[in-house]
Parts: sequence; structure tokens; C-alpha cells
Amino acid sequence: MIPFNKHWTLFLDRDGVINHNVSGYITRKEDFTFCIGAEKAIALMSRQFHKICVLTNQQCVGKSIITEQILLDIHQKMLTEVFAAEGRIDGIFYCPHLAGEGCACRKPGTGMPLAAKKQHPSIIFEQSIMVGDRLTDLQMGRSLGMYCVWIKGPDAYAEKVPEEYFDLCCQSLAELADTLQENQQ
Repeated sequence: MIPFNKHWTLFLDRDGVINHNVSGYITRKEDFTFCIGAEKAIALMSRQFHKICVLTNQQCVGKSIITEQILLDIHQKMLTEVFAAEGRIDGIFYCPHLAGEGCACRKPGTGMPLAAKKQHPSIIFEQSIMVGDRLTDLQMGRSLGMYCVWIKGPDAYAEKVPEEYFDLCCQSLAELADTLQENQQ
């Protein structure tokens, strides 16, 4: 059983969880494609969670591969398609910094969820689920007391995550949505 209710927050990593991972970076909104069933999964979970926030490391901005405006355009495409599927995302928080900069917002740092809480004060980390495909996603979630779900399916980053960092393992966001739906019945 996953211990959640409508007062909980859902935190989602982006690449490999919501959209297909690509070799390199997504540099154009045309290259952003959802993982199978992801937008429908978000729509279903929109009715199950108080808040849904995306947390994503995007050092491609810091590397000057894309501009911040292009990243915002990619995120607008994601929001538009989620909305068209009758879902919602309440906030997108991203870290544009390089991995070597040591900033507080880059996962596994907690800057992004802390920014989400500042924007949405009703968020309680101990009543939140972090969904990610990388160890850094789950380390961040664990450090704040979140329930953690590891996505290890075909779109996920090929990385083995030690069991102490996740409470549940799913192949996709769609599988997680089905599991949560069954959990509520």
C-alpha cells in the first residue's frame, strides 16, 4: 500500500519519467515526446494529488546548448499537452547550473523542492511522493522524508538504484498511475 491521499504532493522528474530520454539533450520543443501513457497518467494523478510539481536538472542551459527561453518553450509544450489530456502541473522547477558548480538546486540538492514549498506553502514533504529514474532524484526525495518511486523502464536512465532509496519500483509513470488507482479502490 502506498500511503497517500488527496492532500499529498507528487514530485516528478522530467526526462525518462515524463518524456523519452534522448541521446544528449532535448534542444527543441519538437523533440519533446511523452513516454507512452505519461500525459494520461498525469491527468489521472491530477485527481489524486493536491499538487503536482516537476523537478528537473537542465544543465544544457548552463552549457549554453539551449537558452532558458527554449527550455521554457519545451515546458510550455509539455503543459499544453498535459492540459489537453485533462491533467495539470502546478509548477515546474529546474536547475540550469552545471554539475560541477555545487549549487543547492541541482539534484540531489533540495533547492527545487524547497522552491516549490515556498511557492506552495501547503506542501508537506513527509506527505509527498518523489518519482524519478536516477539515484539523484531519489536521494533528494529521501533527504526530505518523501516516499520514493524509482522508474526503471525503457525510457529511464540506465542506472541501478540501491533499494534503500526507493519504496516502490515501476516500469513507467503509467504503471505508477495504475498502481495508485488500484491503491485507492
